[in-house]
Amino acid sequence: MNDTLANPTKVIINQQSGTTTPFPLQYIIKMALPPFAHFTEPTTYYWQELLPAEKFTEAPWQYGVPARLPDSRILVLPIRTLKDNPSHAVASLLVNQASMKVVDELSIFLANLVRPYDPEVVIGLPTLGLSLAPIVAKNVGLGENHLYY
Repeated sequence: MNDTLANPTKVIINQQSGTTTPFPLQYIIKMALPPFAHFTEPTTYYWQELLPAEKFTEAPWQYGVPARLPDSRILVLPIRTLKDNPSHAVASLLVNQASMKVVDELSIFLANLVRPYDPEVVIGLPTLGLSLAPIVAKNVGLGENHLYY
């Protein structure tokens, strides 16, 4: 591979002396971007499995928060900074990014919470509620013959 393509550089020109210095583009890009919070990482592996209760860890957490479920198992939620206040963060749950096993288990927990109220309908709001509503409806005994939008 062409070395120029493998290691792209930009020439920095010193305005006072007129000298030029090759500078790797990756460093220029890093300097141009705002610094990322220490607790941000890709969410590829979040929401994919439920961990045993003994996997719970005490605060402080750097990348993910262990959320304890009703049966004591753990679902680790990624920590995300708030855009308008990077010194603050929230833990997020994106159900439409979760594994089917996790969605099924969360639906069972929700069904157990609402079943005592004998619901006649289950409504899931877009976008994340749409993943849970049909499974919760089925788990509370509303059957599979209802309309889903």
